[in-house]
This record gives sequence, structure tokens and C-alpha cells, in this order.
Amino acid sequence: MQQVFFWILMVVLLIMLGWILKKVWQIRSFKKLQLKNKEITAKALKFAFAQFNLRNPKKNMKISPDTARLADVWGSGVMAYEFRVQLNHEISLKGLRKELEAYLQGYAQNHKLTHLGETAFVISDLWQEKGFLHLDITYVVNGTTFNYLHDIKKVE
Repeated sequence: MQQVFFWILMVVLLIMLGWILKKVWQIRSFKKLQLKNKEITAKALKFAFAQFNLRNPKKNMKISPDTARLADVWGSGVMAYEFRVQLNHEISLKGLRKELEAYLQGYAQNHKLTHLGETAFVISDLWQEKGFLHLDITYVVNGTTFNYLHDIKKVE
């Protein structure tokens, strides 16, 4: 009887260990993917601002190196990132979103980035605060991110 109990316990422990190792592997894989997509998004935004600065030399803007993931707030799988851009002056946000999104889409097309829906990148939020322009940029690369954008549009 004790041997049967021992073997049942061993099987249960092995199953639990296997499940835990699988979860750890999934989390590591997701973090790597999120970091890779963050780098892709940052490169696209740098390209967009380079194009913007060529057309608007007096408004020269540069991206702050610190970015924060938004996915922790909205749940796992969302590829959304916040970027800060230091401003030397106030800037009109009217039209800025469309112009930057057009440059982002150009980058996505030139680099043949895969995405869901019509566009690869969406500026989901844009605001100015204390000398910084804040941009929430979503890289629409999976269903969770696509649904996140759909939910945001419902709220607006």
C-alpha cells in the first residue's frame, strides 16, 4: 500500500514539475518575443521621427532611450509600448498622429513586417506633459494585441 502511494505521489510530482517547467519556458519565450518586438517598434519610431525631422527641421525631436511596456497593465500577449520624446517647445498634436503613423507604415512595408489587420503599428495614445511627448505605440503582431486595440476603440 505504501509503495503504491509513493509511486502515485512521484507521478503527481513529475507532472507538476513538467507543468512548471513548461510555464517557465513559455514565459521566457514570451519575454524574448516582447523584447524583439519592442526593438522593432523602437526602430520604426526612430525612422518615423527621422522622416518627420526632415520635413520639420525646426521641430527636431529625439526619442528618450527609456521605454515602458504597457502589456503588464493589459495582460500578457499585448505588444504595446510607451515612448517619450523630449520637446524643446510645445507641438500641435493635430495631424502629428496621422503623419507619424504614415511613416511607421512605410517602415513596416519597407521591412516587410508581418502584422494582423490593416496596419502594423498604431499610435494608441499621444499626449504632452512636462516637456515630453508621450506615445503609446502598438505593434499589431498577434490576436491579443489586435483585440487590445479593438477594446481601446470601444472605450473611446
